[in-house]
Amino acid sequence: LQTSIERYGVPARALMVEVTESSLMTDPARAASTLLSLAGLGVGVSLDDFGTGYSSLVHLKRLPVSEVKIDRSFVMRMDVNEDDAAIVRSIIDLAGALGLRTVAEGVETRDAWDRLAVYGCDAAQGWYLAKAMAAEAATHWLYDIRRVGAGPAAGDGGRRSAQPRRLGLAAGDRSMLA
Repeated sequence: LQTSIERYGVPARALMVEVTESSLMTDPARAASTLLSLAGLGVGVSLDDFGTGYSSLVHLKRLPVSEVKIDRSFVMRMDVNEDDAAIVRSIIDLAGALGLRTVAEGVETRDAWDRLAVYGCDAAQGWYLAKAMAAEAATHWLYDIRRVGAGPAAGDGGRRSAQPRRLGLAAGDRSMLA
């Protein structure tokens, strides 16, 4: 990875490696060593699917994690299930207190987008923001979002939210690419 970073001139801080909680448990010592090496290069580490599987606050405390991705199973139900909403809000509050960025996966409604903004979530991924698209179309879409400002691109007819929001888009959303 270091060789590629140097060869292509990509700033390490521009990269984010996602690891799932369950992958950390397969070989915890090796995972910790690898994550520490990545952090030493300046590469960010995102803990994916947080809240499922082997959730442990020890991961947030001991490992060089810079971002927590809230699992879609909680985000998608938070409009109809107050327990899920409480879990989402608690993860956002905890991550914020630890200085970690939060990304909500599975944002499919305006209500979810608005609620996450109120909770102070940093970024979101999901169908509400954009439907799947080809790589070239995604490049143009991302350019337009950066030019106009972060906000929902789908679900509101392509109009950007007029309200200022802390909530932004997570550019690495795999669901955007067809």
